[in-house]
Amino acid sequence: MKKIFPIDWKKMHPGHAPMSTDFYYTQLANKVLRVLVDDGFGEILEEADRARDAAVRLTAWFEDLCNGGRLWGLVNDVCNERHGKPLPFYDTSKYNPGEPNLQDITLLLWDIIQSQFDDRVINPENPALMMAAMHLYDIFDEEYETAPETDEMIAFLNNPALGSDYWQARKAMEWFALGSYLSLRTNIHFDNEVSNITDDEDKDVIIYHLLLSHAFNDTHNLLALTASEWLSKAYGHRMELDKTMTKSRLYDIVALHGDTVLVRDSLNGKEVSLETESFDPEWAKRHLPSAKQILCNIIGLNGKYYQFWAMMTNPGEKVVSDYKKRRAQEETERDNVKYTAEMFEKASEGKPVVFVKGVDEYMDFQTKKMGSKVSDDFRRETERYLREDAEDGMVALMRSDEAGLLSIMSGIPAIKAPNNPYYDEAYARDNALIFIVDPQIIDYSSLCTLISHNYLPDAAVNSLQGYEHGRDLVQQNIQFLVDYYFAQHNTSTRSSSQNAKINSK
Repeated sequence: MKKIFPIDWKKMHPGHAPMSTDFYYTQLANKVLRVLVDDGFGEILEEADRARDAAVRLTAWFEDLCNGGRLWGLVNDVCNERHGKPLPFYDTSKYNPGEPNLQDITLLLWDIIQSQFDDRVINPENPALMMAAMHLYDIFDEEYETAPETDEMIAFLNNPALGSDYWQARKAMEWFALGSYLSLRTNIHFDNEVSNITDDEDKDVIIYHLLLSHAFNDTHNLLALTASEWLSKAYGHRMELDKTMTKSRLYDIVALHGDTVLVRDSLNGKEVSLETESFDPEWAKRHLPSAKQILCNIIGLNGKYYQFWAMMTNPGEKVVSDYKKRRAQEETERDNVKYTAEMFEKASEGKPVVFVKGVDEYMDFQTKKMGSKVSDDFRRETERYLREDAEDGMVALMRSDEAGLLSIMSGIPAIKAPNNPYYDEAYARDNALIFIVDPQIIDYSSLCTLISHNYLPDAAVNSLQGYEHGRDLVQQNIQFLVDYYFAQHNTSTRSSSQNAKINSK
């Protein structure tokens, strides 16, 4: 078993800088690692590096707790707000916020393990998981009263400049999204994205853009919150991001005003003042005075706007023409999504889900009820999809915020809707969970529609205590599970869908 060294511990901290408590927490992380290995998690996590990483993350959670527990305290606050209890899954009747709790360790260990397996659902009550959590609790409980605070981390996270200084706020967001103990799933996604980049001269630029994208947008964590949301809620910083312009857009330069540049969107006419401090100084000196147009990405922080990633100056006619065509196509696609959703709502006669079987019923609904025009090629492609992807030709049609109309071709007998003639309780007991844990089957908005109408009441995890217990565990924590497994969706979408669920009760 390879030990954890200070260099491994420092990777979980901003800038990987030395801190006053490195030796203590590195030693503690090695104790945690020995428990994980002795309890069999070295084999479960498959690779030695993963076990060491898990030990470091668990120890960093404990360090956070010793520093005041503000990051983990937000888990309690948000779960109380959303779900009426400080944590999902576990009995919290004897829970002590701000102190080490067995439930905390079990949930974090579950998240660490679940994050590394796309092909299975880990039961939060898995006996091996809970046994390891008990052994870890003994270590942390014994250390809690004497464990040192890390003054450098307290100062970093309490820095008032995080609410006013773009660069310091961005540094904190980058750390939280990719360097904190809560960032494992983000790290996995980031590493997969980097590994898929072909070797070319722009690789470093693309990686840099991916890093910023995760820092601003990523929600692959327990609460499905962005880094700015988590940090601002936990520490009281004002870190309000305006991400409406983060896509690369073409802007006309209107005027220079000292520290800002007034630019106007070339298509919609929206004007915004960019902070020149976000420009490369050498570029600004050489090109800004003569620039007429720029193609760039913009992010807003607390009412001020900054350019980030790459920027093209005075793009040529072909670049401008291609840009306008691309934006026009995106507008058309958005209009089509909205129109298709409206047509489905009319055709479905108020039913949230419509069930059909076979290509003839599918086409009848599309053409006769929705009024869609379909080509012979579309019909042939639909026949192929139904033959290859749909179970016995069954399809569930739903309104989708992402696609307008969603055709679900898996798990249809698991949907307990009054108008589903294919519902099968035995099938549903074994398969309904797949809707909640697999974003490849259904999009977030459509899944929340199923939940709001209680169309997945049979969804359950396998439990040694029997099906009924496994079902209760899922049903009592269903919104947490949906948000967790579909964490790439933004909080505004999640909140509105969750409100629909609550209001339908």
